[in-house]
Amino acid sequence: MRGLTGMVALGMLAGAAMGQSFEATVNSKASSAAFGADAVLATAGTLIGNYDADTNPTGTQTRPGLFGGSGNMPIPVTIDLETATEVDGSPAGGFVIDIDFEGLQFSIDGLTLDLLNGSVGATNLSATLLYDLFRTFSPTFIYPGGIPITVPLGQIGDVSRAEVAQVDAGVGVLTETEDPNVFGFTALLTAEISLTLSIGLPGSEPVETPIDGLPVALPLSGQIERLAGGTLRISIAVETQEAEVELPIEGFELPPFPIELPTLTEGVVANVILTLVAESLTLTTSFGLNLVAIAEQPTTSCPADFNGDGLVDFFDVSAFLAAFSASQPSADLNDDGVHDFFDVQIFLGQFSAGCGKS
Repeated sequence: MRGLTGMVALGMLAGAAMGQSFEATVNSKASSAAFGADAVLATAGTLIGNYDADTNPTGTQTRPGLFGGSGNMPIPVTIDLETATEVDGSPAGGFVIDIDFEGLQFSIDGLTLDLLNGSVGATNLSATLLYDLFRTFSPTFIYPGGIPITVPLGQIGDVSRAEVAQVDAGVGVLTETEDPNVFGFTALLTAEISLTLSIGLPGSEPVETPIDGLPVALPLSGQIERLAGGTLRISIAVETQEAEVELPIEGFELPPFPIELPTLTEGVVANVILTLVAESLTLTTSFGLNLVAIAEQPTTSCPADFNGDGLVDFFDVSAFLAAFSASQPSADLNDDGVHDFFDVQIFLGQFSAGCGKS
């Protein structure tokens, strides 16, 4: 007992430096995520009318310039194929938070979030074309050079996975409020976002493409409330964050695909076929979060393992004394609503009994 008394004294000297560990689970019904993903595939190649003397004699013909030329001729073109995906989801996930209420600091580790949580974001595809002046026949129309045309190609894919995973443990600062059980906080985490895109060109089946490990910073702000029973309610807001990556994919030839170019006459289009070689892919993601999580201390079959680390040692004494001095519900061991000698006596008895690995 003398050894234990000495440990208690040391714990009192150490004060509340050791925080308590909680496992937090995101309440999906009370949380929201606004997610977007835009991909731009830069390409260069040609467009040509869909005319064919045998199979499509009334099809569109293309010729460069205002005059000259004959037959159906290819037109050099650069094209950005752009996909846009937006989805509002109810995210799922969790994290571990260690809190020192006395020292007004905390750390978060192991944050994982499923932003979609079963939702699927529809992807719309468009093509922005840039070319020199050319003209078409059937229909007859002149396309001035140097003026980009954006042609919507419809919904042609989706985003089926959008996950955020914390990279390194992050620390934060608590601020006291008028309510002793409510604290504001700020923190900065480093994380990665991983996606699965399913995109296809007109006339082809969408192909799933996983893109993993896009780095992103997560500035967190919010509120932590201590509830009865030793649990915490944590509200977290993340302002809209963007991550961008450019992937070089030079030399990848896309299969030819048809598009319809608009004219000045409503309902009349020029039908052309694009043959393109990809140059680069730029992916931009954005998301904002509002999370509500309930955090509980890890359950243990050993009451003396107060900090839930699987060991019975000095750090449990320090964690208990920190909780006791802050009048936290977890230190009211006899659950009588009062923090007094009887709670200390119960803890000393549990500690003396020992359990688990020590």
